[in-house]
Amino acid sequence: MDRKDINYKEILARTGLNDSEALVYEVLIKNGQVSILSMQKLIPKLSRTNLYNVLQSLAQKSLVQKSDVKKKLEFRPNDPYQLKVYLNNRERELSQAQKMIDSVIPGLSELYRNTTEKPVVRVFEGIEGIKNLYLDTLRSGQPIKSFLGLTQAEETVSSWLRKSYAPLRIKNKITARVIVSADKTDPETASYIGRTKEELRETRVVEQKLFPALLEVQIYGNKVSFANYNKNNALIGVIIENELIAKTMSGLFELAWQGIKAVGIS
Repeated sequence: MDRKDINYKEILARTGLNDSEALVYEVLIKNGQVSILSMQKLIPKLSRTNLYNVLQSLAQKSLVQKSDVKKKLEFRPNDPYQLKVYLNNRERELSQAQKMIDSVIPGLSELYRNTTEKPVVRVFEGIEGIKNLYLDTLRSGQPIKSFLGLTQAEETVSSWLRKSYAPLRIKNKITARVIVSADKTDPETASYIGRTKEELRETRVVEQKLFPALLEVQIYGNKVSFANYNKNNALIGVIIENELIAKTMSGLFELAWQGIKAVGIS
């Protein structure tokens, strides 16, 4: 690529510099050491105050040096390799910030729940959205209670659930109890039941005519998710985060779980 065609400002902005910082640094690289007055002429859209603030910010990042020449303040760029040092420092700071955020998220989430009257509702669409919905159950680390209909599942999603999601759940030692609405003569039902032990799952089957489940409901922690991956409908899911809703749905699940065997359906 011809260097004349390179958009340095855009690339510099991707390092974490804001637009003004990227612009000023590029101008300094191309012009060397200049005074504030000269810089104003080169970048007229920035006021003197804004320009000075930007230069100070670049100096704090060790990308610019300032000097007093004949009682006149001038700035010059540091070697561009300093950008790599800046990126490495920024990466370390982001890593430290990530660890700090991870440590306080449980407390912040608790405060959020205590000060929020409405349930937290998130909507997921498409195949990737459905995958993200299921991955949320792994982040909670809580046992899963599920109502599930096996028929008419979208093949890409059902294959991912079997080959990718289930192994991840097993690896994280997250158990599941599942009430399956299915035709007991269907080979898919037999296959699903056959994987029960290896997938850390307890399964009870109810005939479709008694319980025609058309989507999967999962209850875990203080969340309830609804996932529709029926191949004949739009792929869409919802996660509701609310302790009262989760407890109510959990109670309904337990009632159904105990009742299935009682009415003679195993």
